[in-house]
Amino acid sequence: MRSRSFLLSLTVFALAASAQNKRPMQYADTNDWRSISAQRLSPNGKFLGYALFPQDGNGEVVIRDLAAKSEIREPAGARPAPPPPDPEREGPPIQRSTVLNFSADSKWVAFTTFPTKEEAKADAKKKEAERAKGDLVVMALGGAKARYKNVKSYQMPSEGNGFLAFLYDNKEKQLVLMKLGGEATKTIDGV
Repeated sequence: MRSRSFLLSLTVFALAASAQNKRPMQYADTNDWRSISAQRLSPNGKFLGYALFPQDGNGEVVIRDLAAKSEIREPAGARPAPPPPDPEREGPPIQRSTVLNFSADSKWVAFTTFPTKEEAKADAKKKEAERAKGDLVVMALGGAKARYKNVKSYQMPSEGNGFLAFLYDNKEKQLVLMKLGGEATKTIDGV
């Protein structure tokens, strides 16, 4: 009986001591919380891609090989603040996120990124046309990757393979039609 009371008091003491070492959560701790967005599963079901952004800071895009249990992480910059509320639309403004797509044959992935937190801070005093824009990352799954600067948008066909189109956000407004795994096949200015 005596040993039980000793063990019980020892357990209570250990629990009390461990509770004293923990600190209460503070508002600054929420900056480390991360949110997942732009989740996509490749057409063959072998790869999962998603964007992982902290509340404040630079995020990353994660491409997981579900069969091999490995992953690739690429910098994705800092997600911009949501736009101001629109009185014409119900609900809160929609938070911008990365656009991520797999090719129909599951051999390629393409996704957009944002400027880093540091670039955005440095660009705060610049005119809109002079600010850093997001990039487009095109990656062969299990192979090489390419990063194209200042891309406004891109399209990858949901059926058929091998091509990608993207629009640069520059003065020339160039549209590039690209064969995946090859060089740009055609560039059209002034789109």
